[in-house]
Amino acid sequence: MPWSLWSFLTTAPRLELAYHSVHYVDLIRDLSKPYEPSTVNCRSSRHAVIPHLSPVRSSYSFEYKHDPMLYVNIYANHHHRWGTKHAQSYLLVEGNRGAAKAQLGDNLAYGENIEGNQTDYLQVKLQLFYS
Repeated sequence: MPWSLWSFLTTAPRLELAYHSVHYVDLIRDLSKPYEPSTVNCRSSRHAVIPHLSPVRSSYSFEYKHDPMLYVNIYANHHHRWGTKHAQSYLLVEGNRGAAKAQLGDNLAYGENIEGNQTDYLQVKLQLFYS
């Protein structure tokens, strides 16, 4: 992530949580409507290479009282130190009738011109059950 693009972030007390993962949390809340999580756990940490910034990686877990089998995880690490070969940025939704995975390729090379080299995709695998 090219943090230098936004100079105000150097003094942000909760950089990753307030400016990045909040969007992932909003997405999860939207996908799980009308239910709200009964428990949310979050942990964030700094990165050794950029210790002057507040935490730039975090993990969340959401639990839902109405359905103990519904469990959501978010893991965000916005500092791909070793390049994009093993970097990941995707949304995976699994259910009892199938799964969908959306690769968010622009996140992998944020701020770089990747025109013509898009890595975004959507895969959907459905299994229909008939009675």
